[in-house]
Amino acid sequence: MTTASPITTADLVRATAHLLRTPLGVILGIATTLRDYDARFTAEQRRGYLDEVVQAAEEMRVALDGMSLLARLVGGTLELTPAPATVSEVVQAAARGLHAVWAVAVPGAADPDAGVGTVPVDLPRIEQACQALARVVVPGAAVQLVGECTPVPRLRLGPVAVRAPEDGWQALLVVPLAATVGAETVSRPGNWPVVLARYLLEAQGCRLRLEPLAGGVELRIELPVASAWPTSEA
Repeated sequence: MTTASPITTADLVRATAHLLRTPLGVILGIATTLRDYDARFTAEQRRGYLDEVVQAAEEMRVALDGMSLLARLVGGTLELTPAPATVSEVVQAAARGLHAVWAVAVPGAADPDAGVGTVPVDLPRIEQACQALARVVVPGAAVQLVGECTPVPRLRLGPVAVRAPEDGWQALLVVPLAATVGAETVSRPGNWPVVLARYLLEAQGCRLRLEPLAGGVELRIELPVASAWPTSEA
């Protein structure tokens, strides 16, 4: 597995603790309020508080799942199983990952030659990587996911906008990832989805790139080229 720099257990523990602190605070605060002042609230107000509890609990679940997966990747206990897939199939897997977070359909398209060759990827992990990336960017105007075969097999997603800075930290998608993502940044708020996506992609020979655009940024995932890929010598 290719990584920019090692991530230690201490980094993962610090990151997990920070990610859980805010939603846990929400749950404890609401639970205490309802316990001490329940008689003051209407049924509608209580439902509103419970909706906030459910949302906070879901944030905790997502964070724990992501950090658990990242820990398995870093520890070498997560097995990836690349298998031949067409670019069209990769587009479909990526679109499913984006849709899981954005809850809106993402138009996907592929080059006419997308079915003539295959790339060795783990489609479920591609889906997980795109799902992680969708948590730190928001769809811009006319967002579209495109699978290309030349000059290299790759996915392009754009335009997307960087999410607002969280807790004073700027989202990592505005700077070159290879130079910044690693042990020194994994514990920063909001960064774990980018770290997780990058590990999932690099572990199977993919590369994550970005291109600044007027309407936001364009994410590019370069796919590994199989020896039988028709355009690999182009």
